[in-house]
Amino acid sequence: MGFVYDNGGNALYSAVSSVTITVKVPTGTLNGYVKGTMRFPSVVDLSASPIAIVLYPKCENNSTGPCQGGGFAAFDSASTGPVINYAIQVSSAQTYWMQMLSDYWGAVYPGGNQPQPDLMKTSTAIVNMNFFPAGRVTGSLRKPDGSLYVPPTGNNAGGAPGVNASGNNSWGHSQINADGTFSIGGLLPGDYTLSARAEGNSTFPFTTKQPAPRVRAVVNASVTQDVYLAEAVTVKPGINIAFLPGLNIVDCPNGGEGDCPPQSWKTYALPQGTPFNPLTVTTLLAGGGDNTPGLFYYSKSTGNVQSNGCYGQFMASPGFCPTSLPASKSGSTYDFYLMRSGGFDNANLDGGARPYFVMESSTKSVVIRPDLATLATYSSMSMSTATAQVVPVTPTADLSTLQQARLSGTVTAASMINLRQFQSLAGNFDKFMEYLPIVWVYDTAGKLKAAGLVVPYPPNLGKNSPLDNQLNQAVAAGDFTSFLALTGPVSGGGWGPLGFDIRGLTANTPYNLIVTTPNYPPYKTSITMGAAGTNTTADVNLDSNAGAMMSGIVQSTSAVRLDGVQVTVKAPGYGPTTLTTDSSGYWNLSGLGAGQYQVAAVAAGYAQGVQSVDVSGSGAVAVPAFTLRAANATISGTVYTNNPVCPAGATCSAFGKTVLQGITLLAYDDTLNLSDPTGTLPLFRAVTDENGAYTFTGLSTWLIPDTTYYHSYKIFANAPGYFVLNQSTEATVGDVTGFDFAMKPKPLDIGVFGRQVDDVYEFQITNYEDFSDGNAWVGASPFVMGTSTPLPQSAFFERPDADGDTELFLSYSTATLAVGTEYTLRIEAQPNDPSADKVIKEVPFGLGLPHAVCQSVDQALIGDDDEVDARGIPNNTVSLDIQGDNNSGISMPVGGAIPILSTAIPAMCMSETDASVSPYGTAGIRARGMTQAAFASGVYNVSLSSINYTAKGVDLTLYYDQTGTSLDDIAIYHYNDSTLAWESVPGLQTIDPIKGTISAKGLKSLASVLTLGTGPKATAAAKAAAGFQALSDGRGYRPNTRVAATTDTGVYAVLRPSQVSGGTYSGTVVKVYNFPNPFNMQLKNISLNTAGGVCSGATVPSTVAGTVIKYEIPAGIDGQSVIRIYTVSGRLVRELDSGPVSPGRCYYIQWDGRNRSGQPVANGVYYGILSVGGKAQTSATFKLAVIK
Repeated sequence: MGFVYDNGGNALYSAVSSVTITVKVPTGTLNGYVKGTMRFPSVVDLSASPIAIVLYPKCENNSTGPCQGGGFAAFDSASTGPVINYAIQVSSAQTYWMQMLSDYWGAVYPGGNQPQPDLMKTSTAIVNMNFFPAGRVTGSLRKPDGSLYVPPTGNNAGGAPGVNASGNNSWGHSQINADGTFSIGGLLPGDYTLSARAEGNSTFPFTTKQPAPRVRAVVNASVTQDVYLAEAVTVKPGINIAFLPGLNIVDCPNGGEGDCPPQSWKTYALPQGTPFNPLTVTTLLAGGGDNTPGLFYYSKSTGNVQSNGCYGQFMASPGFCPTSLPASKSGSTYDFYLMRSGGFDNANLDGGARPYFVMESSTKSVVIRPDLATLATYSSMSMSTATAQVVPVTPTADLSTLQQARLSGTVTAASMINLRQFQSLAGNFDKFMEYLPIVWVYDTAGKLKAAGLVVPYPPNLGKNSPLDNQLNQAVAAGDFTSFLALTGPVSGGGWGPLGFDIRGLTANTPYNLIVTTPNYPPYKTSITMGAAGTNTTADVNLDSNAGAMMSGIVQSTSAVRLDGVQVTVKAPGYGPTTLTTDSSGYWNLSGLGAGQYQVAAVAAGYAQGVQSVDVSGSGAVAVPAFTLRAANATISGTVYTNNPVCPAGATCSAFGKTVLQGITLLAYDDTLNLSDPTGTLPLFRAVTDENGAYTFTGLSTWLIPDTTYYHSYKIFANAPGYFVLNQSTEATVGDVTGFDFAMKPKPLDIGVFGRQVDDVYEFQITNYEDFSDGNAWVGASPFVMGTSTPLPQSAFFERPDADGDTELFLSYSTATLAVGTEYTLRIEAQPNDPSADKVIKEVPFGLGLPHAVCQSVDQALIGDDDEVDARGIPNNTVSLDIQGDNNSGISMPVGGAIPILSTAIPAMCMSETDASVSPYGTAGIRARGMTQAAFASGVYNVSLSSINYTAKGVDLTLYYDQTGTSLDDIAIYHYNDSTLAWESVPGLQTIDPIKGTISAKGLKSLASVLTLGTGPKATAAAKAAAGFQALSDGRGYRPNTRVAATTDTGVYAVLRPSQVSGGTYSGTVVKVYNFPNPFNMQLKNISLNTAGGVCSGATVPSTVAGTVIKYEIPAGIDGQSVIRIYTVSGRLVRELDSGPVSPGRCYYIQWDGRNRSGQPVANGVYYGILSVGGKAQTSATFKLAVIK
């Protein structure tokens, strides 16, 4: 849509494609001015990239025709600046949208928002701007089928679509040209989200396909990025405000510029099953705003609403403003979350509110479909009408009498952003927002309840204030010194202390708080809200535990330091974060919490390097130097499937062969996997082209010592509908060609995910499209067909997901289930091919068994953690809960396991049972004298079938109850069938307090976590575990097919080590571990379980500085004991006289973290060894990590 303007800038509303016209029109009474200064870095040449300032009248009081008063001015001098004064004559008694148009100059707007000059009560508005070099984004708008979107023509086509480029301190817009293209200039350097929108236009049934494209604007350059559309339905959440807790929504003066109203209601729509967690809701606080897909704003105003999030909507009554959601013609399913929300109240309209949200209620599994859109809605911006689907989001329970309280506090973080990170912003304020801390509030059930962004007191950065202007300029100019000065105390001209302000939490209620920011480890604390109407304060000093700094160098094999190498650091719950080495090959990263990190180094011309690095707490961690080998080898071949004949329309390279395009292949150095079992392997990736051909580049190879063989690479070919094949080949120097894969169709399979939802147990069935029929039965476990109950076909039902794809579910009422009884759901599915065998799947469930899953893991086995699914779950991870409520699962590191047979499909089954009803829980309590308080999770039964473990093993992640759980007192335990006791899983365990998970790495068996072997003293579990170990041929791993058993099963739980005690110790090996671990020298309360008098802790006080060591003595061992603590280099640090020990007993002793001289030891990792009767116990070596 094009507009014709008069010489005053007034829009004449003539929609034209092209026209030559001479027109004389009245210009109205131009008795107002918008004026100010345009400031540049220096004298500039605007001839190649002119700047136009355009003022568009808001037309708030006119919804039926054109309104007058706009204006514009253009600047194209070849030598001007650094300051240009401008004045644009306009009509008074209007408010205006102000836009700067230029290809390669961008404006830093006052307050960070698009200016909206207000001449309602004055004849002059002052807008001063600062201009910096900028970039341009061009592209095309494309329909869901990929074809160009061409705007309709004609005067009644109102609301023609446009494309927005949204950053935090820069914004651009372009209407779609007649050929479907767009061009957005004046974008300051940084990242932008592109979105297409046509307000209220019923002829535009689309929205932006998600995820919306992101593009990086580059100074003086044009970047191309197309925007794809998705079919959409306009949606309007319906609400009865009388059912909501009390909230005073203030009026917005002059249309509500900025975050106004500062507090209101919002509704957030997420694709069905998307977890409501920090990964999915961060944009509600930082960097999202109006451009967050699926976000609906509430307006108490009627008429043409101009408040935040509702611009141009005509509201007949108060309520949520409509917006579009992607939805296919057959329908798409969403979950709606109703929340109270606050913005950045820099105008101090509502007590200086800070950004926050409090989740009030949810409405799940809502189908959005075009034929359900029946409510007429009107947009004053486009002067057109559309129809909307009303989605009721009123809480089922009346919340109007809910007692509310306020939570606020300050956050101290001196290292919130460093110089390197600030320089990497490249002037992008949106990226800076990612470094602001966020306070996450969880209820006692571990559910995310609220969150608040940590920011300065908003009125300190009042709208158009000098401080706000200076901050934007400092970021845009990359001036770190000025930026730091502006973030200091108010008395020194800075923004003052950082804080948060979360309003509307439930009074007298306990919550867990977790504070996150990139340069610090997660900080956790617990609070209980005060009485209704009160304010609870929680001040946080992140500098009290600044975390660890990791650093290292990257060099070549000839010891040449490499500049410009990309180093990427990631871990569960962290990153990935990418940095670049300096001219000396050096890199560093700070603010890391305890855990195991993966560090990768990538440089052109070299094979990538990967390391795993253990971080125990604060202090410095020196990463061994990356020594990158030159890339000197390639492997190539073809992927095809055998067919009797060449199918019509297929590309057949030879008779009986159909090549497969777009197939992913992944490879790793299996010789390196064998020789360095604790190392992390790089994973190489290739994709087949239209001829089915692939090539791996960037490989490095060399001779295996004392042989004439080169390193062997194991390559996996992963094609949908086929077995995941793997083959090994020697990678000689140069090119290995003709390494082909003949793919074999694999048997059909279904995945079944079960979880309890209110009063039903709901099972989601995946891959069901390959089946023509199916039946289900329910019976007590173990399942017996004769005593089971067949389920009617009506128990199966379908509903669409967010993409409109149909999903199959089965629902079973919990009313018939008995507490304490485990049941089995058995499904028999008949493939579409009537001659094929039925597929049978059995899944456990019950009242005390909230989650269960059985599914194949052949693709996860490859170890690819770079690619993720729609929920953000890496491809190498198999989750217990497909809906995302429980983040437990198994992860497969690269080279950690291989399939037993190429024709076997590896599978995982996992279930969670409440510890109070689990037989393993009650047996462990009886055997060890524990109480139920020892369990911080349910009991997890995990099995893997048709796999062999390598020396790397697999990783287990378990979800724990965050209620009253200290991060210093949780660990993963394994249930020993022989001793009926829970045993701590050895090795470093990583806690993710955001997801509420703890992970143990490198399990080489599920049945036995302590020992593997086949000797005469090995337990039955250890012997069985040894049968699942892959064999070695000296060049790599091969399957172990000599053992008949194909399923490895284990039972696990998250326990509180301080509560695991009592009872006679019936284990066969000495066990020693310490808690908390890592630990610091600060005083802490320790609760020891000495029930029954079997576990002695008389020498340990209830408050300790340091850590507590627990050691358990089996039968046959007694005598005087001593614990010696060493550095990793073997230097003795301290001897602890632990006294005489007796068989079948356990003991506690304290170590205060001091050496033999009484001085505190340095940060780092130490090793302890227990000796009994003068003999060191080989099973009693343990690791201690000291932080300060």
